[in-house]
Amino acid sequence: MNKKNGKVALNAFFLASGKCFEMIVALLSAIILARYLGTKGLGQFAFIRAIGFVATPLIGWGAFNIIVRDICVDFNRAGRLLISCLLLNATIGCMIVLCAWGYFAVAGSHAPELPICIYWVILAQSCIVMQKTILAIFIAAETMIYSSIMQSAQT
Repeated sequence: MNKKNGKVALNAFFLASGKCFEMIVALLSAIILARYLGTKGLGQFAFIRAIGFVATPLIGWGAFNIIVRDICVDFNRAGRLLISCLLLNATIGCMIVLCAWGYFAVAGSHAPELPICIYWVILAQSCIVMQKTILAIFIAAETMIYSSIMQSAQT
């Protein structure tokens, strides 16, 4: 086995061990969390996580695909596209927070910490989506490089 294959095998080993460790920690934390929170607390936790899972694609609104597609066509537009998509992410995140605030203002009967937790989850998901939006620039640049290499290889 040459040096390059050994490095790839070592990287694959570390990636697989990291994923296994991540799954074990997730399982153990779920067990401990269920024991610590009890039935009512775990239900609220699941509700908060569900809000986060539903909010993520809404906040993203396809900005990742738009950036990768349009920057591959014209890299000079990268800055404007990035700012526009980040503003879109922030605006939709704020709209979701306002909808949650309106819901809690009307619903009334809930644990006092629930609205604050949901606002934090929406804020955290907005930050994660914005990070992925920024990463789209780098993926678009790599896609452009790959396309130019493939085109020059074909000619």
